[in-house]
Amino acid sequence: MRKLLLLFAGCLLSVSCFAQSRNAGAHYLSLGPVVGMGHSWLSGVEDQKFKPSVQAGIRLIHSRHEHWGWGADLVVSHEGFKAKDELSGLEWKANPVYLRLTPKLYYFFGKYGQKIRSKLFVGPSVAYKIDERISIDDEKLSKDEVKMLFGDEMFHQADLGLTAGAGLNLLLSRNTWLNLDLAYTHGLLDVTDKANANRSLLLNIGLLFGL
Repeated sequence: MRKLLLLFAGCLLSVSCFAQSRNAGAHYLSLGPVVGMGHSWLSGVEDQKFKPSVQAGIRLIHSRHEHWGWGADLVVSHEGFKAKDELSGLEWKANPVYLRLTPKLYYFFGKYGQKIRSKLFVGPSVAYKIDERISIDDEKLSKDEVKMLFGDEMFHQADLGLTAGAGLNLLLSRNTWLNLDLAYTHGLLDVTDKANANRSLLLNIGLLFGL
């Protein structure tokens, strides 16, 4: 899984370099940083609380046609859940950290050159866990405590899901766009031994530059 994600990342960078050399004046391709903030949770877990979720990485979008485009986000994503045990009164917080790749198909409303264009997008989301932190009442559990409660780890190594959302592209200056979007990710795999799946709702902000 790790090799697959690195291969995808290499492909994104190779495509951008190729497009920059072939289409210096076209600007069908844009690339830049993206950050996201919102809420993450797990399916099948009762009494969940708001769990801040953040991500940061790079975004690439190719749009040769006026209304259709494709792209991908490659981010480091902090996800998980927060819940309170009503019997003991203890508050659990789990924070798995993923390297997440989300290829997307875009539909853009409006026309080229408009200062504000709305969009819809959908695509798969594949992730590989690179870290995991679990705490009770804000005290981080040791590896031995995690192993005693959950085995070696609480979360499985890989995740697969679907992402869909809507947003706006704002033209700031020539070949520079501010991207705003709201994205929901619905996990399709059980990421724990108790058959829980990842869920998240994030507001993403990106700054893209035409290549």
